[in-house]
Amino acid sequence: MPPTKSWGKNALLVPYPQSSTITNPDRDIYRILASYDGTEIFIENQFIKKLNKGEFYEDKLIQPTVVTSSAPILVAQFKKTSQTQFDSTISDPFMMIIPPVEQFGNFYRFINIQAYEYDTDYNNWMKVYTEQFLTVVAPTSTISTIRLNASPIPPANFKPIPNTNYSYAWIAMEDGPSTISADDNFGIYVYGYGVANSYGYFGGMNFKRLDFKPPEITSNIICYYLEGIIYDTSANDSKIREVYSPAESIENVAVNIEIFTPYKDIVKFNAWLNDIYNDGRFTIIATDSAGLYSKSDFDIPGFTLRPTRIEQSNLTLIDTTVRTKLIHCFDIEIENYGNFNQILTEANFKSETSSYFCQNQFPINIKPGEKANLRICFSSNATGKFLDTLEIINYCGERDIAILIFNVLDDDQPPKVSVSEDPCNREFILTITDSLSYDYGIENIDIIETINCTITLEQFSSRLSRCKVFVNAPSFDAYYKISISDSAGHITTIEKDIPGFTIDILGINESVRKKDFAKQRIGSIWCDSILIYNYGNFPFTLNKTQLYRNILFSTPLSQYPIIIEPGDTLSLLICYHPVSSDTIPDLDSLYFEFNCNFKTLILSGEGEELNYQGKSRCGLSLKLDISNVSNSLHIEPFAPNPTTTIISSLMTLRGNESIQVRVINTVGKVEFSDYFTPKTDGLYEYSIDVSSIPQGIYFIIINSNSKLFSEKIIISR
Repeated sequence: MPPTKSWGKNALLVPYPQSSTITNPDRDIYRILASYDGTEIFIENQFIKKLNKGEFYEDKLIQPTVVTSSAPILVAQFKKTSQTQFDSTISDPFMMIIPPVEQFGNFYRFINIQAYEYDTDYNNWMKVYTEQFLTVVAPTSTISTIRLNASPIPPANFKPIPNTNYSYAWIAMEDGPSTISADDNFGIYVYGYGVANSYGYFGGMNFKRLDFKPPEITSNIICYYLEGIIYDTSANDSKIREVYSPAESIENVAVNIEIFTPYKDIVKFNAWLNDIYNDGRFTIIATDSAGLYSKSDFDIPGFTLRPTRIEQSNLTLIDTTVRTKLIHCFDIEIENYGNFNQILTEANFKSETSSYFCQNQFPINIKPGEKANLRICFSSNATGKFLDTLEIINYCGERDIAILIFNVLDDDQPPKVSVSEDPCNREFILTITDSLSYDYGIENIDIIETINCTITLEQFSSRLSRCKVFVNAPSFDAYYKISISDSAGHITTIEKDIPGFTIDILGINESVRKKDFAKQRIGSIWCDSILIYNYGNFPFTLNKTQLYRNILFSTPLSQYPIIIEPGDTLSLLICYHPVSSDTIPDLDSLYFEFNCNFKTLILSGEGEELNYQGKSRCGLSLKLDISNVSNSLHIEPFAPNPTTTIISSLMTLRGNESIQVRVINTVGKVEFSDYFTPKTDGLYEYSIDVSSIPQGIYFIIINSNSKLFSEKIIISR
């Protein structure tokens, strides 16, 4: 049996030629035995099985084939019996070791042995082996150089071994010794058959110590530095020929390999991170003189912790203002952006008299891709600016992660109040804040005084509070006064007067609230005043009034605004223009509006027909009764006349009937022109601004669809 040191990784299997008397064909087998754990077996380059030390793989020997492996193996072929029941057939079982291709030689002396025994009658000696054979396996390119007993073997005798560059030949042999040689290495298998007998052996092989063990690579990492050693020192090892690190494998490391002269049994190398804040990696490939190589990938972990929020130079910036005598805490989130666990052993502040401290318990293990919070706190009894740098520490070093700037102030500002109100001036929301980082916070909200309003505290906290003020009766003035104090003793006082709808119409029956113009002759405009009294504490401004219909009743716009001081009474002019003497009274409603509230006065009147009696030029008696007049266009004289800036007139107009108004000087030049179209029938006040027209005598000309009106005016300044 060949020693394991001479085992190889390649073997060529060739079936045995069978005896002519065989009755049990195709049952020859081969077996492969492993010397190392994890040995991978390949048949015709196809992976078959993985064997551990001492395990074997077996299969039928049907056709020529090639066996390869990842580690040294021993291969044998087994010849099975030719027949299972009788002993008169040629050949019997034997085992033959198959030499590895690596141990082939180029010259062999071998013998086809012969033995003799008596025949069955014990009368005559007879040969034991009646059929002798030689199998030659050789590189196909070497066939022509092979000499058997100094004679060439015909190339036609050889057949190719599939998936190899080798061929084989079966050669019938005679008893006795022989020699065989070739220009290149080849292998021979010698065997013979007899009646119920056989023999077989490999015809020779080299027993060189073969190096099938690639170099070993070991390493040790200390922080950001790696030291490594490559060994090729076993008994069969052929020593190291080459060591290198492929450029494409190097990331963020500098690799140094010992300079050596081949062949060396130990080679050292080392590597270190270029940037310690990122991981690094590289590959080492070592090859020995037998061509065996080892490849090892190495990773060097960096210090891959940083803040998730970065403002400048991989640092987070905390710049804030806080108050004295309180502990202020906040979180700084850090992340592990590398490929390895990071053990955080400490967080430190660089200032020797730091006012900052960390609340975390250490060590902290942060896995790749995970995040963690550092709880940082600050406290100072003195005002000023406190600047510090936070660094984190692991077993290999430290890294700055945050710049901390805390401006410490005392609370010197009172609470702030903002007021929002609804459009009707009835509900007010007071938002009270004492929310600056150095404020002490709201302590009390005191209601000092209220008149005609209700105050409720809707929300209270030391930083933000909210009050609601609601006016109870909109017809009366309201007032509130609130005092807000913070924990530092600062006080903010807010008070507000809320004017009410404090006007009343004098001389009007409150139960009816009606102004009656009685009977007035049709076709004319009749004006009368009502007295408005301000019973509140603030001046009341009446900018306008609204009429429900605005057809027969109107309030001249020139009298607005009407400002009524507290306790005073002023008059409001209302005009009535009857156009019919029907028995049904004319009605309208006058509205006073303030802060979404209304007070109403009913207007009424009756038209009285026109009666005229007299004599004509001819002395005839005449009587004229008029019960209706047109309300399509009626224009009162413009006033004041003379005027300085504004001149106005009351007009009765029909809806959608356009009028043209022009101011013309005495030579016919138009100084002012305007078109006016009322939307509905009614009484309107029309005003002209003449402040830009030079003083002098002018005519106002008004045209409608059916009438023409003209009046002389004087502009005097």
